[in-house]
Amino acid sequence: MRVNLGATELWYVVNLSPDTHPIQVHLVDFAVQRRFGFERDGGTGVFDPSAVTLARITATDAWPIGPEMQGPKDTVRANPGEMVGIAMTFAPFPSHYVYHCHILEHEDHGMMRPFVVVPPWVPHHEHEPKAGLSDRARRSFRPGQPVVHPAGGEPA
Repeated sequence: MRVNLGATELWYVVNLSPDTHPIQVHLVDFAVQRRFGFERDGGTGVFDPSAVTLARITATDAWPIGPEMQGPKDTVRANPGEMVGIAMTFAPFPSHYVYHCHILEHEDHGMMRPFVVVPPWVPHHEHEPKAGLSDRARRSFRPGQPVVHPAGGEPA
């Protein structure tokens, strides 16, 4: 997944399991914007992927955002049957990052996913761009450093 540097996005974390998951997004602090219960394909409760194919999730009742969820966060607790909306701005550095569950066994079993923060002028494709940075600029780029377009600004 790619995100534009400087973009503000609202992501929803949906917990389909019977366990609480502390979810961390690297790079950013975020604000919890919304909490909901939800229905999935007309049902509620624990999702069993071996028995049901998930096609739709619908927010139902809004839940209050408690004091422990207010203020800047880098980790949010997603309780069973809960959908949490988190708003974040991806800045100031482009690079490769992850979001993941902070339960160690879960990190080792697929609950760690990568995302890439790229300058807005980099095309959003699943392959490396052929244009944008010069060869010299590409060789000198180091993740974690602010990026300035080689021409001194964004391309036209």
